[in-house]
This record gives sequence, structure tokens and C-alpha cells, in this order.
Amino acid sequence: MFYISVDNSTRYGLMSKKNVLLITHAFPPGGTVEVQRVTKFAEHLPAFGWDPYVLTADRDSERSNKNSVAVPDGVKTVHRTSLIKNRVSLARDEGLRWTPAVASAATSMIEAHDIDVVFHTAPVFIPFAAIGWIKQRTGIPYVIDLRDPWTLQSRNGDSIKTRAYNQLSTVLEPFVFDQADEVILNTDVMENMYATKYRRHKEKLHTIYNGFDAQDFESVDSTPSEQYEIIYPGTFRSDMPPFFKAFAEFVDTHPSSRFIHYGTVDNGYGPAVKKTVETLGVSSHVQFRGYTDHQTVIETTSAADIGIAVTRSNDQTHVPAKIYDYIGCNIPILCIDDGTGAARNLLSEFENGYSVHRDDHEAIYGVLQTVLESKPDLTHSDTQRLQYERKSQTEQLHNILKERID
Repeated sequence: MFYISVDNSTRYGLMSKKNVLLITHAFPPGGTVEVQRVTKFAEHLPAFGWDPYVLTADRDSERSNKNSVAVPDGVKTVHRTSLIKNRVSLARDEGLRWTPAVASAATSMIEAHDIDVVFHTAPVFIPFAAIGWIKQRTGIPYVIDLRDPWTLQSRNGDSIKTRAYNQLSTVLEPFVFDQADEVILNTDVMENMYATKYRRHKEKLHTIYNGFDAQDFESVDSTPSEQYEIIYPGTFRSDMPPFFKAFAEFVDTHPSSRFIHYGTVDNGYGPAVKKTVETLGVSSHVQFRGYTDHQTVIETTSAADIGIAVTRSNDQTHVPAKIYDYIGCNIPILCIDDGTGAARNLLSEFENGYSVHRDDHEAIYGVLQTVLESKPDLTHSDTQRLQYERKSQTEQLHNILKERID
């Protein structure tokens, strides 16, 4: 007996289980960011009457025990395949080598497991091209999910590979949107941008945000620190100096403050950030803790006074994943952005969700001061927070999948 959403008047009804094939370039035990969205869908879909089967790339050389994530118990089968063994990272060829294997293996799995609908998710877009082969041979409903924009954000650079990728994408994206029965985007801004680009497909576009999993927070000790703690688990970007300038000024008047970072500082803009911190004389107030397990990050976040997020410059669709953990922990959020975009739209829903232009160090200082003075929660409404809980997001996906097979 399985309880599922059926209509607006009756929240749950009864039906036998259906089978969904999840196609994803990355899946546990790898623990990268791109794994989280599809893994949580796979974990929660059985509660809505679905048996998930997974087709993913053979990425043995890319797995890391440090970031490993368990395959959800409800997943029936995980089939790993690639055209060539992964001596060179699959990610480096944009999934080109994997695409023929997707077409062949998906068709076989659909027939072998009596699949009712396909859900294909990606930040690696080229394998979407398999949709034509799969639909022609099976006639199955096909739902695609874009975790990031595709041609809305062309690759930068003038190399032959970059130009070839961008040119191929401009051909493939409209073909995939034509073939797909439904298209899911992960922010409202991305949906609006694609609705403008593909007006004929506006009705098949849907937004399902990323989210947090309430189970991750059930046993968290959130005893506040005696210090004023600012947390940032994420990648440093080139536009961090204004934040640290504001932080250095803040430390002058509030010396008990500290900034905690989880993640690498050995590549990208990390070394430049460390140098900035040293130059500003706040090294004793900054802790670079490196990589650790997600539960440790959650526990530190729950005890922090405010969480920092930084969007990608010139990407209006970007909502940093850490924002959802901050929502789960119910702490104030300061997002550093371009002044507009999906992250700002999301945070505008919360009493203590703040967005500041990345160059405005005075405004950054003002937010830090406001939070220090009032020690607020992000919101006083559980309803506001729980709409971004993973199970709620999975229910939205369930409704879309169910619509395609009814």
C-alpha cells in the first residue's frame, strides 16, 4: 500500500508502484555536488509509489571515499556503463564517450525492467542527445532535468574544444527540448529565461528547486558558540576581497568574531584569499578547516550566527547549494551576488535572508552588524522552510512523472 498525491482535493491516494529510470552522469558512492539532487530524489521517490532504477557512468577513478554517499535503499538496480574505461575523466569530454552507452543501455533497461518513465538529469548535457534514439525505440515518456543552464551560459574561451562544444550545444539543446515531454529547471529565473527562448515549450517547463533533507538535521547539536561565527563551506571566487575587507573592519570593533571555511584553499582562488586574509591582518580570526564530512559541516552551520553564499558572477540562475543547508539550519543568510538573480529572489521570502552586491563592502558590514545585534533565526515560519525540504521537492517531481503516465 503506497500513499501518493492525486489531486488538489485529496492529498494522497492508492496505486501500485511504477518504475522510473533515473539517468545521471554521477551517482553514489561518489559524493560530488552533482550527486545530491538525484540521490535525494531516488531516496524519496519510493514513498510516492515509484521503484527507481539508475543508469549512470562508470566513474571508478573519480570516486572518493572521503566524499562517499550511500546508494539509497529503495533503488532497485544501479547499472554503470561507459564507452571507454575511465582512464581519462568522463567529465573532461562533456559526456561524449558516454552518450552512445546511454542510448544502448537505457533502451535495454526500459525493456528489462518494464520502465514507465525516464527522468534524465544533468549538468553534463551532451548525453541528452540519446533522447531521440530512446524515444524512437521505446515510445517512453521522457523528462529532462537541468541542474545548471545549458546554452544560457556558453563556455568561455576560444579553444577548438570550447568552440566545438558551444556549437554542438546550440544544435542539441533545441532538439532535446523538442523531444522531451517535460523539462525541469532548478530555479525560477532559469525557467523564465528558457520560457522566453522556447516560447512553444512554455507549458512543459517546471521549476523544482534544490533543497535540504530534514533527516540530516534531526540529531544535530546546535549549541551556539560564545564567539560570533560566520560560516562559508564552498569554493572561493575572485570577488571575495570586498567581503574580507568588511570582515576586517568588523573584527576591529568585534574581536570575538571568526570566519570558518570548509573546502579547499590549495587551488583556484583559495591561495589569493589566504593572502588577502594575511594582508588584512585577520588570520587569527579565520579558520580554513579543509574538507570534512557533511554531518560535521551541518553541525558547525547549525551553531553559526550567519551563513555566507556567493553566486557565480554574471549567472542570474545560480543558487549556491549551501543556501539550502542554511535554510535547514534556520540561520540568517548573506548572499553576495550581482544585485539580481534567482538566489536573491529566493532569499527575499525570508525575514533574515540578505542579498548584497558583491562590490558593496559597507552593505556587507551592515548585515553582519544587524545579525550580531538581534541574533535572529532565518524565519519564524516552518512552512516557509519546509517547502524547500527534499521530500517536498520529490513530491513535485512525482506529480510531474505521474502526469506523463496517466
